[in-house]
Amino acid sequence: MAVLATDTFDRANEVPLASPWVDGGEPGTFSLLSNAVTPTSFETNAVFWRGGITWPNDQYSQAELATTNTVGSDGPGLGVRITAGLNYYRITASHGTTNNTRLIKKVNTTVTELWLRTQAWTSGDTVLLQIISTTLTAKINGVAIGADATDSSHASGNTGVAYDPNSVDATIENWEGGDFVGATSLPPSRRRMHGVLGR
Repeated sequence: MAVLATDTFDRANEVPLASPWVDGGEPGTFSLLSNAVTPTSFETNAVFWRGGITWPNDQYSQAELATTNTVGSDGPGLGVRITAGLNYYRITASHGTTNNTRLIKKVNTTVTELWLRTQAWTSGDTVLLQIISTTLTAKINGVAIGADATDSSHASGNTGVAYDPNSVDATIENWEGGDFVGATSLPPSRRRMHGVLGR
């Protein structure tokens, strides 16, 4: 893995989240409040991508996610191969006891579920979504969430953050995006995020 962009979100508030972040076209938006990204409204979907970069087709998005929601799979998340017209892959998660983690694809506003799984996690854990060719992999703290998914609907796009409404709360911190070419040695904190050092 090679890091292409990072954002700790440690800066003054932005309502909505400002450039280089780009609104992906969902009804909702993100804001930066108290050094974390949060949905401007908890009632609507949101997806933003990190602009200013020509993202490679094989890419990953990761961040520290947090929510208190315990219903369904609605909550903060990540997106890859995001393009205008509401096309992307997205993972979101809650702290529900069953079926709390969901991977979907959106094609011209039509949502198709790729998998729905039960995965315990703690707010503040690092969640990653990656796509290489047509293979999607999701991880928490470097450990895969079940088997990979395969889909060929989106061949390219941008990487970023996402949200599925839960009416409670959601925050995203310490975001990172990158590719799988020309990887360099990562500092210890980043190696932990990638699971190289374990949990």
